[in-house]
Amino acid sequence: KMIKGHEDIAEAILKGDPRLAAEHMAQHFDKSVKALLDAGIA
Repeated sequence: KMIKGHEDIAEAILKGDPRLAAEHMAQHFDKSVKALLDAGIA
């Protein structure tokens, strides 16, 4: 899932779509924070 998220960000950047890239980055950030919280790290 995380690799797919990075691929989605890269694709949006390559397409020159900053709105889509930002959307994918926000989703990735949310998933990363959730994983840290679930692990008791944050």
